[in-house]
Amino acid sequence: MNLYELSDEYQKQLDLIAEREANGELVSNDEYMQLLDLKQNTKQKILNTAGYIKNLEASSEVIKAEIDRLSDRKKSFDAQVKRSKERLVYVMNRLNLAGIKGDLFTVSRVANSKPSVIISNESLIPPEYYLVKTVKQLDKTKLAKDYAQSPIEGVELIQGEHVRIG
Repeated sequence: MNLYELSDEYQKQLDLIAEREANGELVSNDEYMQLLDLKQNTKQKILNTAGYIKNLEASSEVIKAEIDRLSDRKKSFDAQVKRSKERLVYVMNRLNLAGIKGDLFTVSRVANSKPSVIISNESLIPPEYYLVKTVKQLDKTKLAKDYAQSPIEGVELIQGEHVRIG
């Protein structure tokens, strides 16, 4: 049985026993033992599920570490490509070569699609050349604080729960 089925079965057994006791009927030791077994099985299933969660978390951390390692490696390769291309442009400019045709590659020196803007002294640039970015974002901390004083339309506070596995 899965965890949901175990908890449903436990609740059914508990309700059955409670109903029989309320009606003055006798409940056998076997029925109580079945209830205790269901509770124990549910507890064990919860512990097994916690172990599974811990295993998933560990796997996730390993994957994250590998992603970080590969991301660093990609950045290194990208930087090497950029530096190598810059060297080619430098050497081709010095030798006044527009292009070289080889058996496998043709290397051409071409102008960029648009000129690069180089800022030599930012303090001298007039204000109209600055972009002002505004971000509209809800302040949930303030909403929660103000909602505690008086309800706010469109807002609902919900106290959730989570599991801590230690």
